[in-house]
Amino acid sequence: MDSKETSKEETATQADLLMDLKLLRSGFTPTPDNELSLDSYIEAYLEMNKFLGVLGPIFNMVTSEVETKVKILQEHRKSEDGDHYTTVNDMLSFEQKQAHGGVPGDRRGQPSGARTLLRLHRALEFVREFLLLIMRPREGFFGGQVSRLYGATLGKYHSWLIRTTTSTALFTIPAHATIMQRLTKGKTEVDDSVREEMDQVIAAMKDAYDLTHKLYQQYGYLDLP
Repeated sequence: MDSKETSKEETATQADLLMDLKLLRSGFTPTPDNELSLDSYIEAYLEMNKFLGVLGPIFNMVTSEVETKVKILQEHRKSEDGDHYTTVNDMLSFEQKQAHGGVPGDRRGQPSGARTLLRLHRALEFVREFLLLIMRPREGFFGGQVSRLYGATLGKYHSWLIRTTTSTALFTIPAHATIMQRLTKGKTEVDDSVREEMDQVIAAMKDAYDLTHKLYQQYGYLDLP
């Protein structure tokens, strides 16, 4: 076997990936009229949770929390008020009206959709930047880079104790090469089509994040407890 054949065998195509990139891209892409479908967002988020699952034990609690919050949103969609949870904007508008302009509270024993989605929204920024780091690795200690990334994104919303504990624990995260292999069924490189598709996924995640952030800002919900 020559080096060219070896290189080809070690290069991952989209069929080798743990995540469905097309599902991620479509799920996080706003509609032409600039709406974000809650069903599509949920589906994409569950797919993205597979990425968090390969990052080691430190993320076990995170993946479990994602599943819990997604289930809450799904319950809202299946409820008799489900039509009011079709898009993110529909949900925020409905819950604000139900709260008479105040802070949305629990509904039928479930945390409000607005409060639940806000937690996923904050985590999306971290995951997006993490994927960017995976696809465009920098020189230096990977664990330290991830720790700083956490502090600049999701860590902003955590207490000092959680932030300090998590930042320290992230120094033990698996190496970049290990994470890449877990995402690609043991391959060490990805082909150009995967890189192009991943760039589109990362761009779609930013679009979803920016639109959601703008909506939460409009409704005054960015700092919901």
